[in-house]
Amino acid sequence: MTAGIPVAVGAFDCHLGAVGSGVTPGTLVKIIGTSTCDISIAANTSKLADVPGLCGIVDGSVLPGYFVSSRPVRRWRFVQLVGQLHQPHGEKLSHRKLDEEALKLAPGESGLLALDWNNGNRTILVDQRLTGLMVGQTLYSTPAEVYRALVEATAFGALTIINRFEEYGVKISQIVNCGGIAEKSPLTMQIYADVTGRPMKLSRSAQTCALGSAIAAAVVAGAHKTTRRRRRR
Repeated sequence: MTAGIPVAVGAFDCHLGAVGSGVTPGTLVKIIGTSTCDISIAANTSKLADVPGLCGIVDGSVLPGYFVSSRPVRRWRFVQLVGQLHQPHGEKLSHRKLDEEALKLAPGESGLLALDWNNGNRTILVDQRLTGLMVGQTLYSTPAEVYRALVEATAFGALTIINRFEEYGVKISQIVNCGGIAEKSPLTMQIYADVTGRPMKLSRSAQTCALGSAIAAAVVAGAHKTTRRRRRR
């Protein structure tokens, strides 16, 4: 091994995904895949409130000179469970099929109400003992109706996080989404936009975590002095 070769330390994929998505103060980056992680940053030049229920408030964890606060949420593998069921014409359920069917439903049409606490609640209640809930099910409830109710539950959870951020002085002016579900589920993006009252933006990169890793590696290797973006004049 040649001496003097710089070696970067490891980092969380979601943190690098926030870098790859261009996270800035006032931006909430939602990395949405098998789990969801919401990340926002704030300059460490002023005192940041100790926001109750938000975990991972760490100086420099995403970008140097900024506090980061993250909100991880484990997603229940509902599609994998019901996807084993065959439809009348032999077609297996999939995210795309459930999206298509759920998009045909009006908000509240099914009468189902869900809580997405199947793995407890990490933010803002921070209680892993909590359990999920589905109210209003009947023998006629369809997989698409259950699917939509679960997506709605995660959307209201996201709104609760945003409200908690802003309640303690961390302004969220825009939301940037990345990850497989953000790119492939129009239903999720539409419901999130409706519930939060904000437009849902998508990262231009389909591989934001890899892009953020490359940015960090470029700084370690000396190709760039900092991870901060230069403002165009």
